[in-house]
Amino acid sequence: MTMYREGEDAERLLDPGQPYSRVDRNSKFTGRYEAMQNLLVEGNCSGEIDCRGTLVIAEGATVEATIIARDVRIAGVVKGEIDCTGRFELLPSGRASGSVKARQIVIHEGAEYDGDLQMTMEPVRAEPAPPMWESTTAPPEAIAATNKPAPSPATTAAEADAPLPGEDTTGEAEAPPRGREEDLPEFLRPRHE
Repeated sequence: MTMYREGEDAERLLDPGQPYSRVDRNSKFTGRYEAMQNLLVEGNCSGEIDCRGTLVIAEGATVEATIIARDVRIAGVVKGEIDCTGRFELLPSGRASGSVKARQIVIHEGAEYDGDLQMTMEPVRAEPAPPMWESTTAPPEAIAATNKPAPSPATTAAEADAPLPGEDTTGEAEAPPRGREEDLPEFLRPRHE
């Protein structure tokens, strides 16, 4: 990234070629602001900011908010809690107070900061997907339990509840009955090598 100098255009602090939203110098925002892309604040904001990209607070801007963002670059004035999944950068003209939690923290010479800093070491992770058999197919025990033939209309209730040949009838908790291998989905079948 190119070093930002006071008085320069804050757009240079955004990721080049990426779309962004803007709160311009003549605007004021109070409440909750959600941005699914980068956000450039040149005016005044208070409340909450949730930015999925890079949040830039330009020189001359004032923000008093709880901030959640991927990256935060401050050249203006910010008061509040900041939670970054990536990089927090306080530029030479920047003034910030509150608490900051980020994976990377950079404070340039000339910047002013008053508050708590916490660097997180855990990698940013997406929520793990459940195993395929949990989300798309029943587990083997459920498949085996469904291998009982459906009673025909002429079958009595006693006959329908009768155990299958080889099925445990003692009532002890043993391994659930296994179905035939050919009845299992391909990914659950044992490999014979």
